Amino acid sequence: MRAHLCIAAVLVGSLLISPNSPAQSGWKPDTIKIGTISNLWDVKFIDENRGVVVGDTAVKTTDGGKTWQPLANAYGFNGERYLFTSIHCFDANRWVAVTYGTSFYTVDAGLTWKWDSVRVPLVNFRGIAAIPGGPCIAVGMYSAIAQSFDQGVQWSTVSYVFDPYGPNYFCVAPVTPTSWVVGGGNTLRTVNPGVIIRSVNSGATWDTVRFAARVITAVSFPTSSIGYAAGDSIYRTSDGGATWSGMSPIPASVQGMSFKDPDVGTIVCSVGKVFRTRDGAKTWIQQQSNTNLDLRAVSFIDTSRGWAVGYRGITIRTTNGGWGPLVSAPEVPREIPQETYLHQNYPNPFNPGTTIAYELAQTSHVTLTVYDLLGREVSVLVDEVMGAGRHESKFDARALSTGVYICRLRAGSSTALKTMVMLK
Repeated sequence: MRAHLCIAAVLVGSLLISPNSPAQSGWKPDTIKIGTISNLWDVKFIDENRGVVVGDTAVKTTDGGKTWQPLANAYGFNGERYLFTSIHCFDANRWVAVTYGTSFYTVDAGLTWKWDSVRVPLVNFRGIAAIPGGPCIAVGMYSAIAQSFDQGVQWSTVSYVFDPYGPNYFCVAPVTPTSWVVGGGNTLRTVNPGVIIRSVNSGATWDTVRFAARVITAVSFPTSSIGYAAGDSIYRTSDGGATWSGMSPIPASVQGMSFKDPDVGTIVCSVGKVFRTRDGAKTWIQQQSNTNLDLRAVSFIDTSRGWAVGYRGITIRTTNGGWGPLVSAPEVPREIPQETYLHQNYPNPFNPGTTIAYELAQTSHVTLTVYDLLGREVSVLVDEVMGAGRHESKFDARALSTGVYICRLRAGSSTALKTMVMLK
């Protein structure tokens, strides 16, 4: 028993040690040009020169960010000023923005704003999107979904349920003019707090297509079939959002995501973290953002040129996809990893089965073992020589009780551990 406790102490203590992800430079801070210390919530660029940023302040540029001009204030019926949380640009002049309980639209690139017809009390709208030939859809707290078929002039409320334990919606993305995906969730839920819902009739009705272990905060569809959803984990669909599979988890809370190519995408996260994938979210490389402030949104006009914004006016931009001079890793991920690495199992929490992926830098004798918190061996998944590269093992825990378990990977002289949560 004493030996078991010693093993457990070593295992749990080792979990506190986590190597930093390889970083590369390529993002340039532009906060001084924006000229604000207000929190920024969304950024949209129409082309390489014209873009708009909204949040506790709102500004636009027509020269690629060399200069910025403030937008006109938006006032409600009683003269109260509204601050925008998200914006969609139909073209260079016509935009629609959402805020607390309502939205506004402009036809002159923010010189004036008109108050529209949607009124949803107590709802903070968090996301808005539109697609040519389809509706404009806004989503927010308390399962709120609103749709407009005239570019934001007239709105109808599709969904709204005042339930503290119900899903809140944070992001929306069009797939086709009739097919849409929304992500959200509620951290008050103890099991599967995240949710992805889908509509195939222009937002008239919605069906839940995926529950998730974390709240979904960003969605992006580079094509009508391939899309991504993110929270603390990444999900991928190849059938337009009908079904979703889990990808590699991200060691930060994802706030914004942009895919302009089915394989190439960027996510921005808390504490200034930026990650880039070039293989359809199978692997992610952390880039050097030059900030530790939370980033809230990212917008790319192609696979190379992008902007990200966040707290205290932080604004960063890149013209080369975020890549730059090498710091500690090659620019392109290799098929053979540079070091042995144990991925977080997926799904997690799980019931009854989960997948454990790991990468080997060279051929090694591998043992992949699961322990309980007392250090008792539960299952040996692998005990053999494995070649360099990525491998996966399935763990079936249907005979185990609810609890926390520890997965240990030993490959040559390398050891790595992850915690796993079984929920029945």
